[in-house]
Amino acid sequence: MNLVDEYLRLVGLLLPGEQRDDIVAELKDTILTQIEGREAELGRLLTDDETEASLRELGHPLVVAARYRPGPQYVVGPALYPYWVFGVKVAVGIGLATSALVFVISALVGGNVGAALGRAINSGVNTLITVIGCATIAAWLLDYFGVAVRLNQWRVRDLRYLSLAFFNLDGLGDRAKRVAGAPPRVRATAGRGIGMIAYGSIFLLWWIGVLNFGVARNAGELRTAGLDPGALAAVDWAAFKAMLFWPVLAYGAAIIASGALILARPRAVPLLGAYEVASGAATVAMMAWIWTLSPIAAAVRVDTAAQFITRMESFSDGRSLALVPMVTCTVLGLTLGGVVSLVRGLARMAFPEPWR
Repeated sequence: MNLVDEYLRLVGLLLPGEQRDDIVAELKDTILTQIEGREAELGRLLTDDETEASLRELGHPLVVAARYRPGPQYVVGPALYPYWVFGVKVAVGIGLATSALVFVISALVGGNVGAALGRAINSGVNTLITVIGCATIAAWLLDYFGVAVRLNQWRVRDLRYLSLAFFNLDGLGDRAKRVAGAPPRVRATAGRGIGMIAYGSIFLLWWIGVLNFGVARNAGELRTAGLDPGALAAVDWAAFKAMLFWPVLAYGAAIIASGALILARPRAVPLLGAYEVASGAATVAMMAWIWTLSPIAAAVRVDTAAQFITRMESFSDGRSLALVPMVTCTVLGLTLGGVVSLVRGLARMAFPEPWR
């Protein structure tokens, strides 16, 4: 088999089956015409090296076959690429900020800075790989299946979220002066949509175990990290997570879906209000269950203000931090946040204009 036949055979292997014979025949005529013209100029047959040089000018078999392949010739298409870059920046920023927070807390309560730094670096690298990979796969699927994404319904007043992508420090002092003297800004709903998608994605990846931020998983690891589990040491955390797995998974998916809906329809203030009402009510209901009926209810609940003050006084013994007061404060804080979200959602639904 000569070089031309071998070249055509390799190109043919990479071509769609239904068009292979026609394309190979067309390429063969082109190659032979090119070689014959070159031989006529030289007055002799081409050597193998000269033939190979002519084939190299035509292109690598992978490149030549790609010209005839239907469908997109890219992973992230040009229409989605700017949004892909921005989304990756925001998601990676949130993930790295979370890793940095875990590092600081671990270093403060555990005292082992080296181990805390190692966990933070491992978490950061995993976050980068996972977020970029998931974003790339999502963009490729949208292009491959031709899914229409409505990203053209935007308003100038909603574009302040683009400052989230401001990662260079050039002119930072001037920018800070301008921001300090600027009037209060109207909340950007589109920016909130992107933030919700990024936060919800990272939260879900952590919840299902894809991302690991170095969080302790049992009483022994908690004590090593400088946390005293107290009455929570007897809790079967695996069973507790299993009880909450699907509700929390649905909650995270709802955050992502709501962010995407806000991006597609940034003017739908009542719709955002309906989400906040549902989200706030779900949060309050879940916290109420944790406070009264869950396996950790007896450990974290307080019935009077005096009990709450007493529990907060046991927050630290100088050597470790008590986990029970931390969980109590977290449940109360999330409950308050749920109430605020519910009230704000009702206000958005009743009076949408002031929020636009």
